[in-house]
Amino acid sequence: MKSFKNYITAIFLFVINVSLLMGQTSPDTSATYKMTDQSTMKITGTSTVHDWEANVEGFDVQLKLNPQAKKVETPQPEHYKSVTVEVPVKSIESGKGGMNNKIYGALKEKKHPKIRFNLNEVSRVDSPTEDTTFTLTLSGELTIAGVTRSVKLSDVNGQQHPDGTYQFKGSKSMKMTEFEVDPPSAMFGAIKAGDEITVAFDVTMKPSNKQ
Repeated sequence: MKSFKNYITAIFLFVINVSLLMGQTSPDTSATYKMTDQSTMKITGTSTVHDWEANVEGFDVQLKLNPQAKKVETPQPEHYKSVTVEVPVKSIESGKGGMNNKIYGALKEKKHPKIRFNLNEVSRVDSPTEDTTFTLTLSGELTIAGVTRSVKLSDVNGQQHPDGTYQFKGSKSMKMTEFEVDPPSAMFGAIKAGDEITVAFDVTMKPSNKQ
């Protein structure tokens, strides 16, 4: 009888251990990269009077590559695990206080203080032979003023530098009304911004364990 109880106890403990192991999450072995201070982003547009531009001074980008990317010079589409971008609306700076307030109001900053982008897929990576430069196409979800739309960025230029950092340059044109944003206006509507804007970026990413 005692051996039978020991047998049942052993089975019970085994089941518990297996359940605990199955419930554990696998460690995240992806390579994490963070944005350097040299990174820049700029928004340009038009109006009924003159063209305008604004720098984005406080944005953040996070990049995760799957472990396989460490074995190649140019990450392939399946190597990109995640890309997230966060832009506090109040970090958009035109150099003119009145225009800034118009931009913040149009983007509904008080209710939606951040613009966000989350990567869905990298669909293409082209790289010249024996070169550290490459071009990629990616798509994701962009949220502006609380409205989310699918966007695609083509011909983003990338380069791996000798110090292990990656640099990405590109631009994206879009219409504000696609995100239910009314282009800002002034002088009782006499001056009105054009619907289309262009966001240009030059972002350098370094491994998060590098200072």
